[in-house]
This record gives sequence, structure tokens and C-alpha cells, in this order.
Amino acid sequence: MEQTPNLLVVDDNELNLSYLEALLKNINANLILALSGEEALKKTQGIELALAILDVRMPGMNGYELAVKLNDFRIIDKVPIIFLTANHIDEIELFEGYKSGAVDYIFKPVNSHILLCKINVFLDLFNQKQIIVWNSEQLEKSAAALTRANNALKKSEEKYRSYIDNAPDGVFIFDKAGRNLDVNQAACLHTGYSKKELLNMTVKELLHEESVEHGLNFYKNLVNTGKAATDLKSRRKDGNKRWWAIEAIRLDNNTFLCFAKDITERKNTEEKLHREQLFSKALLNSIPGIFYLYTYPELRLVTWNKEHETLFGYEADELKGRHVIDWYTPEDQVAVMKSLESFLDTGEASVEAQLLTKDGRLIPFLLTAVKFEDQGQIYLIGIGTNVADRNQAQLELQRSEAALAKAQQISHLGSWELNTLTNEMHWSDETFRMFGYSPRSITPSMDLLLKYAHPGDRVSMQKEIAAARASGLPLSSDYRIILPGCEKHTVHIQAERMINDAGETEKWLGTIQDISERKKTEEILKNSLEQLHQLSEYSEKARETERAAISRELHDDLGQALTAVKIDLGIIKQNVSGDEVVIKINKLTSLVSETIKTVQRLTSQLRPEIIEDLGLEAAIEWYTNEFAHRCGIEVNLHIDSGLNLSPDDSLTLFRIMQESLTNIARHSQASKVEIILNQVSEDLYFIISDNGIGISESGLKSRKSFGLISMKERAASLGGKFFIRRKSSGGTEIKLNIPIKNQSNL
Repeated sequence: MEQTPNLLVVDDNELNLSYLEALLKNINANLILALSGEEALKKTQGIELALAILDVRMPGMNGYELAVKLNDFRIIDKVPIIFLTANHIDEIELFEGYKSGAVDYIFKPVNSHILLCKINVFLDLFNQKQIIVWNSEQLEKSAAALTRANNALKKSEEKYRSYIDNAPDGVFIFDKAGRNLDVNQAACLHTGYSKKELLNMTVKELLHEESVEHGLNFYKNLVNTGKAATDLKSRRKDGNKRWWAIEAIRLDNNTFLCFAKDITERKNTEEKLHREQLFSKALLNSIPGIFYLYTYPELRLVTWNKEHETLFGYEADELKGRHVIDWYTPEDQVAVMKSLESFLDTGEASVEAQLLTKDGRLIPFLLTAVKFEDQGQIYLIGIGTNVADRNQAQLELQRSEAALAKAQQISHLGSWELNTLTNEMHWSDETFRMFGYSPRSITPSMDLLLKYAHPGDRVSMQKEIAAARASGLPLSSDYRIILPGCEKHTVHIQAERMINDAGETEKWLGTIQDISERKKTEEILKNSLEQLHQLSEYSEKARETERAAISRELHDDLGQALTAVKIDLGIIKQNVSGDEVVIKINKLTSLVSETIKTVQRLTSQLRPEIIEDLGLEAAIEWYTNEFAHRCGIEVNLHIDSGLNLSPDDSLTLFRIMQESLTNIARHSQASKVEIILNQVSEDLYFIISDNGIGISESGLKSRKSFGLISMKERAASLGGKFFIRRKSSGGTEIKLNIPIKNQSNL
């Protein structure tokens, strides 16, 4: 009786197919696997399918075409289809799928739990259908046997006797006391007793104790009416319990004829079917959306799921027997009945409609239904999916598209798409306007795009586009174009390729933006920055010149004057004898000496002559010693000897070091500083790092860090790059990378 359902799985990707095979290996079904539509049709020819899981996008025959071909010759037993797709699909493609036989879509990557639940629903429906068909056949066989028996009884007593003796069912003739008067061979086989044993027994003695009371009621009904039928449990001679379908009639006032058919298998099947129906109800309740089953032509609801009750606000007893029209407004009811007539011609339908709830709300649903017939009764079975969220999403999408179009117009940014198979090109409305055309007034193409390219950029544009298409790498370049009326513009074109499931380039998606104003602004900004850089260099040189002048004046004028004062104080001291005067002269001499030292220190800081006399290495050693003594911070030096830098470049590096050490003393809370100055190949590296708290993110991004700005400007004047970072181990690191080729005196 039981037929293992066949499950077809088709995917052109072997990896996906293997994954699905592994996922479905524990399902009670025959898996039929195929890598293409042609292979699937060949393998399923003449085979009844419970369900088909099809990949939508396959080379050659796609999933929709395969779905249509699978159901071409299946008039009643249409194959339900679940489509697998890696992309969200639009409404037109969705309707095409349902039209071709789809009952659902599942998006990749596959949610295994959802897929297994949906597959089990359709496999259970298939199994139930097989059970119903089998029971129908058995009932038809039993009815035919009973008809033949009745006809035989009517013909003659001889034929009647012959039937009793040869009947496959047990036949018992008994009196009012229930004593067996006659039995046939089948009765002996069913009970396990011999004919002699049965003739010495009553019918009651053959019943199982669970059926004794029910058997007495059956007997009373038989005596009163002359005929009765029921199902009773019997006990065989070996003690086994069996089910009998009993039909009895009165032959005369004292004699009764009883037919006993062994229905143990049928009872077991019914119990199993009952359990499966309970289980199927649970499965129906797990279906997302509403499930419904209507009779035809009555169009009355007989089966539904829990979601049906929840969404529409009805109790179970309120739903039973409701007419299909009850879910529609009066304005829609006529159209619904017409669509139902069309549906009965095709046997399947998919439509979107507004359904009415108990409290008067309208909910949009996508309804799918199929027609099937069972024992002469036509049913409409279907699923409804609430599409309110989808409709809202579509509305939001339309708003987004309108906003995108407006944003493109404001930003002068157009989009385009190139199909690599057909070479067809599509432009957005803003792209048309960018080239001086009304939207969709011409047929766009790559040749048209190249036509407007500036003669000086046309060749490079062709080469870069060809190189991008050949390599598959993204395209991002600026080009000049000349629009009608000889108006010159600069545009930025950007594009990336889209790959299909087979790994082939399906199309190119790109944007084109008019950046003429931005280019002008960038040019102005570039010139301004260059001027600012030149001004900065000039200002720095002027400051250094001024510092040198001040240093010389302090050294030559103030230094010499203080020295003369010190000498005169010595002379005066020798010519006076008062102790108080000598003490004051000594104090003045000490003050003058300290002032001379201050002048010397200021002179060195303003213009370290040691750089010109002994070089940068000696200047760094002198200054860091002073810094370590003054601030109590240990300084370690790693300086390559023999670096022949010009005095100006050496002074620039010295000033950067000065600024760095000043920041360390003020903010870092460091106890140790390391300075590295070395040459690697054609580059000079100058690194200053500390072990303090490290510079903060706000400090790195602050536009008010004038010390950092000054160091960056000085590094740029040497043609170098300036880097500053917070070390993972704590502290701050400043790094300069200066190309030696820019050092004129190296």
C-alpha cells in the first residue's frame, strides 16, 4: 500500500546539490538528483513526484521552464514546486514562478530548518493522499464483494449455499439464543476453531471482553429491526485479538445470518491515519500564512490552520463551513466568483486579493490554490501569504527610488548598466540629462559615451574600459567630455562587473558624475595650498634669519656690554675698601655672570652655531644633554655618523627635534626618550619616541595642535613625510621619512 514518495532536487551547482543531498538524507523519500533541467526530465519520466526543489537560475533550461515541462502532462497530480534562489526577486518574476507551479520560494543561503519543515508538509500530504486512494480502492473492493454476495443470495438457495461455503468472509447462522447453527470455512479460518467447535459455541463466546456489551446492543438492534451492522473485537482460539466488520440480517423469526469480515488491517490503518491527521494538523499550523481547504461546488471551508483563526479573528466553530465569498467585500465578490470559474478550468491559480477580517479590516494576501478530486468530491486547497509587509516594502522602495533620482539630479550623479551578452546599455534619467538629452529620448551605448570624450582622453578611455572588461577589475577614472555646444566638462566614471552563478560576467554597473566644479575647486585649492606652503617656507626662513640676527645682536652687543660691565666691576672692587661695597660688587658680578650665561643659552637656542661648526650630530647631543639635565628625562641616541646634511636642512631637523622634546616635557609624563637618525638605502629616517601616556585620538585629529602642524610643514619643506602614532606598548612615536635625493648637499 505504502509508496515511498519521490523528491526531485535540481541545481546546476554540484556543491549546492551535495549539500541538499546531505540535508535530505534522513527524509523518508526517494531522492532524485539532477544537475540540469534536461537531466531532471529524463530521470523523472513516468515517475510520480511528491515535490520538486528547483534552482531558479540555471544555464540552458532555467527553473521556471523546467517547472512548466514537469507539469505539462500531469493534469491532476501536479508537482508542487519550491524554488531556490540566491537573489531577492521582483513581483513579475515572483508571479512567473507561481504560474509555473511554485508553491513557495526559499532564498539562499538555505535555512535548513525552514526547508525541512516545508518539505515534510508536502511529503505528508502526498502520503495521506496515497492512504486515501488505497482505502478508497479497498472500500470499492469490499462493496463489490458484498454486492456479489447479495446477488447470489437472491438468485437461489443453492447459489446462496455455495456462496456461504466459498465466501472469503466468515458466515455465521445463529438462533435467537445466539447458538451457531451453521458456519463456513472462512469463519473457521478467522476464528481458529474447527466447524464442530464453532457449532457448540455461541456468538458471545467469540467476542473479546471489550466488545461484549457492544455486541449485546448489536444483537438487540438486530432482533428489533431485522438487520444491523457494526464493528466488534473478537478473540481467536490462540488468544489474538481481531477486528470484525459485522453485518447481519434476520432470515426468519428464529434464524439470523451474519457476515464477519476481518478488518484488523483496516482498523490499524485508520488508527494510524488518525494519528497522522493529528500530526498533519500540527504541520499545517507550522505553515507560514493561512492554509485552507474548500469543498466544490459548495465552496465551504472544511480544513484550516491556526494562523487562519489568528489573522481573521474567528474561533474554530465560526470558521467551519464558511463560504469563500465571506472573506471579500461586496464590491469584490462578483469578480471573485468569475475568477473561481476560470480557476476550475485550469485547476490552479495565484492571485493577490484583499481579505476581510472579523473586525472589518482588509489584509492583502497572495493566494495560491490547486484543485483535486477524491472519490468524486472536488476540493480547492491553497495557501495565503500576508503581503502587507511586502507592499509596504515596495512603497518604501518606490520612495527610495524617487529620492535616489532626486539625489542623482542634485549631485549630478548618473548611473548606467551594460549587458555584456547583448551589449545593451541603460542610463538613468540623470545620465541622459548630463549629456544634454531628455530621459529615454535616445538609445544609449558605449560608442555614444566615447563619442563625447575629449580627443585628448578618448584613446585612454577606450584602453581603460577594454582593460577593465578583459580583467574584470573595477574601473574608476576621470575623463574630459565635450557636450553639444562645445561645452567642456570633467566626469568621473566608476564601474564594477556583476557575476552570475556560473562565474561569468553578466553585466557592468556603473556611475558617471559631473565633477567639473569639483575639479575647478580642487585646482584653486591646490594653488592655494601651494601658495600657503611657499608662504610657510618663506616665513620659516624669515624667522630663522630673524633669529640669527637677534642671536648675533645678543652675542655681539649685549654679550660684549655685559662682559665690559663685569670687567669694570672687577676694577672698581680693587679700588674700594668698604666691606659693604665689596659685597654688593660681588653680588652684581655674580648677577652679570648669570646674565651672560642666559644670553649665551638664548643665543644658542635662537641660532645653534654648533650646527654650522660641528654638524647636526653634535648639536643633537648638546641639546639632549641640556634637555635631560633640565627635565630629568633619560635620552638615548642612535645616530649614524658621517651624515653630510646642509646647515639649513640640519637646522630644520633640529627644530623638529626641539618641538618634539618640548611636547614630551609638557604632556607625555615620560621617563625615557629614544632618538634614531639613520640612513637606509636612499632614505633618511628620523624617529623620536617616548614611554609616556601616549597622544590621544583627539590630539592626533586636533586642528589646534600647532606644534604638530609646524613639524609637518618643516618635514614637507624637505620633501619628506611626517608620521605620528600612539604606540601599542604606550607612549608616542614621531617618524620622518626624507628622500636623500632631495638633499642638495648629500
